[in-house]
Amino acid sequence: MIALNNGHVAVSDPLRSRRTPRRAADQAPRTPPAKVAKSRDAGKAKVSFYLDAEVAKKLVVAATIRGGDQSDVVNEILTRALSSVVFYDRAQTPTRTTGEPLTVTEIGEDASTD
Repeated sequence: MIALNNGHVAVSDPLRSRRTPRRAADQAPRTPPAKVAKSRDAGKAKVSFYLDAEVAKKLVVAATIRGGDQSDVVNEILTRALSSVVFYDRAQTPTRTTGEPLTVTEIGEDASTD
């Protein structure tokens, strides 16, 4: 409401005076953070191997169909193919003293590595 000099009171439009706060959905979407290049990802290792020519062609087609790259396709296939292979990194496992008894799983591990 606005008071004028001549004693009249002007009433403002209530719809115009009230502004709704801007909602998060009204704002422009933020760009997602850039992906880490595979060459800089510590969880990835570069390997080199030879494939038959036909398999290499199929790999290119599979990567194109899936919308990914060849590394992702090979990683997925090898993950499934090697799912039965299990290994333990001795550098990561705690060492035990010779006086400690072995657990059942450790007996299997020690027997398989000797």
